[in-house]
Amino acid sequence: MHLRIRSLKSFAELVRLEHGLMYGIGVFIGAILSGWNLAFSSALLVGFIVSVLSEFGAFALNDYFDVKADITNRRRDRPIVRKEVSPDAAILVSIASFLLANALAFFFLNSEAFSVVFLLSIVSMLYNVALKNLPLVGNLFIAITMAVPFLFGGLVIGGIGQPAVFLSAIAFFVGAGREVMKDIEDVPGDRKVGAKTLPIVIGAKWSARFAVLCYALAMFLSSVPFFTFFSQKALYAPVLFTDVMLLEVAIRLWGNQSPGILRWGRKQTLYAVAIGLASFLLASL
Repeated sequence: MHLRIRSLKSFAELVRLEHGLMYGIGVFIGAILSGWNLAFSSALLVGFIVSVLSEFGAFALNDYFDVKADITNRRRDRPIVRKEVSPDAAILVSIASFLLANALAFFFLNSEAFSVVFLLSIVSMLYNVALKNLPLVGNLFIAITMAVPFLFGGLVIGGIGQPAVFLSAIAFFVGAGREVMKDIEDVPGDRKVGAKTLPIVIGAKWSARFAVLCYALAMFLSSVPFFTFFSQKALYAPVLFTDVMLLEVAIRLWGNQSPGILRWGRKQTLYAVAIGLASFLLASL
């Protein structure tokens, strides 16, 4: 076994540290949306750590199985491709992260929260081994992982609030759209390794249409709180910026699936999600 992780930067890129922190913060946001009064909670702290570790395990495993496709697609942002992290080190990081996440959840969280962590760990492994190359299945799984932290935060404190459910649904549809866009961008490498992703099966044009549909559903869901549980809270208004950004991406993507538009769109949708998170959080305080 050859273990090599050249630097902390290489490790952070392997596990997508920024994504892990976002998932962990999502747990706190989900708890706030479910009625947490901001008092110190050791369970929520454990929930944060568990969420981050689960994300570490999933992304390290992803890079381990994606080496051939990433080399073909010239993904120089992947430390394994640059030989700064060895495949053996990546699989070891993944296994250790999953084991620690499940152990912490088992000993320190309630049974419902542990069940979610355990189930997602198993499905994440299945995703990387077999599901990711199936049309749409892999995209929907990643979208679920983007949605779960908000629900998980509610589970950790004993109950999921209605705002957390809506934010989770919005995150799911935006996540599905972003993942389909990523698959459109990765078609050359995916085709060479025999993957059957959605764009390979139905083409870039119709895959883009599906992504646009996902963004439209997210925009619709984001409007519902204006007329229900956030109807009296002007602090929710910034979510309109989220909708405008998603609409712009949808309009451009409808007629243009070039690599530049796909990369720009994925960044824009990430910023849109961040603004949406802030809007839900402000309106819930």
